Amino acid sequence: MEWSTWVIIFPILLFSIAVFILLIGPLPRCRGTLLETAYWWLTDDFPVGVKRTALRICGRRVTQCIGRSVGCFVGTAHPFFQALFMVLFGGGLVIFVCFAWPEIPGPYLSNTHHIFIPISIALTLYTYFKCCASDPGRITDANANLAQRMFPYDLVLFNPYPCRTCKFIKPARSKHCSLCRTCIAGMDHHCVWINNCVGHNNIHLFVSFLASMASMLGYGSWLIFNIFRGFRESAQLDDAWYYDYETRQRVKVTWFQSYQMILAEQPFLGALGILMGLIAPALVIFLGYAFYLIACGATANESDKWSDLNAWIEDGGVRWGPVSHANRVFIESSNPNQRIPDRQVVIDEEVSSSPASDAAAAADTPSTMAEVDSPSQLEGTGPAAAEYGQITSLEEVDNLYDHGWSTNLKYTLFWGPALPACPDNTLDKTKRD
Repeated sequence: MEWSTWVIIFPILLFSIAVFILLIGPLPRCRGTLLETAYWWLTDDFPVGVKRTALRICGRRVTQCIGRSVGCFVGTAHPFFQALFMVLFGGGLVIFVCFAWPEIPGPYLSNTHHIFIPISIALTLYTYFKCCASDPGRITDANANLAQRMFPYDLVLFNPYPCRTCKFIKPARSKHCSLCRTCIAGMDHHCVWINNCVGHNNIHLFVSFLASMASMLGYGSWLIFNIFRGFRESAQLDDAWYYDYETRQRVKVTWFQSYQMILAEQPFLGALGILMGLIAPALVIFLGYAFYLIACGATANESDKWSDLNAWIEDGGVRWGPVSHANRVFIESSNPNQRIPDRQVVIDEEVSSSPASDAAAAADTPSTMAEVDSPSQLEGTGPAAAEYGQITSLEEVDNLYDHGWSTNLKYTLFWGPALPACPDNTLDKTKRD
């Protein structure tokens, strides 16, 4: 292929691979694989290398100014990636209409398949803007008490500890987002592409967006592949030969060589096909992982906590302890209908090889046994409660938020109480949009 073709294809190929790695690399199933290594290189090693290079070339003062500018860019919520998404979406749509649509083989336009194209585009844009404008479940002083009654404290991953920024007791399953600068109920993750958090109130919209986007890209890449196959058949490249001057023999054109020739003639269409063909499977994997977490009664944030807890259990630094007096009093006062667990998880800093402070911050659990009140301070506790039993396997710890895969899917995606911004002291079950 000519260099002008590579100027178009190569950046799209790199961008597609980078998006694939950023979507799939942080998943727990990819730990210890090449994808995780590439993810950490992109997010950690590469920025550090750029900073060191800038120090050598520009000096410390200029590098610090650049670092502060980048910090303002990545440390706050901003619409850059939203604009990038719309540029890619709009550019891809223009290329598809101008180059791909006229070349779609007749059989695909003579049946109902072509109806799927505008429907998938409209559905993708609708779910995308709904995700951008939705309330993920922002917790404020007005609805903090109501949010505390949405989910019970399991005293494993979540204890009633105050948020250091928002200054109120963090509800169970919530997390403070440093980009949105607020606590989010049922926090899953912050998505830069929608410039919004994904939480309990909008997880169903985010799943709908992933599904519509994956189906649109998958169908589009399949159409472009069939267009290229039509070009190959019309040019009779499937039965073409050429003379090799090095071997002085007549050689048949391979499948890869034939598509290289077509790619040189249709670089924009080929770049669009590569972009959609690489991102579509990444979105399918990400969507499958989202459904898996929902069916298990967990979020991406909680999945990381379970993984960390499992690592600390293997280090021998996690034990069962009696419920602290402070936890008992708070749960009884904030949510009288919740059954108080018989015991809670405690991180033992003397046994665990991980820093206890980091463990407590990540898992919302007491960092030392000293933070758990002695059994004599607890009313109605017997000698058995005084014993700290060491946890040897993650199977000994139940997920309080797992009610069965069918109930989890129905509760999260279709029917469940949403956290209102202006509460009326009720959590009525409302059908999802």
